[in-house]
Amino acid sequence: MAAKNLGLIHDSYTTALANPSTTYVELPVPSEAGYMGLHIQWDDGTSAAAITLESSNDPRALITSTSAEDWGTESNTIVGPTASAAGSSSTNLGNIGMLRLRLKIVTTAVTKLRIRANWRMS
Repeated sequence: MAAKNLGLIHDSYTTALANPSTTYVELPVPSEAGYMGLHIQWDDGTSAAAITLESSNDPRALITSTSAEDWGTESNTIVGPTASAAGSSSTNLGNIGMLRLRLKIVTTAVTKLRIRANWRMS
């Protein structure tokens, strides 16, 4: 299963992901005075995926790197689709000291997601 980089999200992104797959989505990092809201939506009862927020302080780390030396798991909980119903998950981020953020999405069914990131200065 090859990793896939969907690139940097600045506002919203809609995609269909194959099963099984591991996909990485780069997120904007708010400055130390900024905040970001992240909303992930699925419109069906068949999508299924584990979604993890990860961070890195290495500006050279590849978005698709699987090395724990490059990327670590953040403590924010993101609930992913469980093939039971349409739904969504939201989280708010602020005071992020890391240089980079990404979502790691591991699918267990064909999964359609809409990802929205909105950020502002305090």
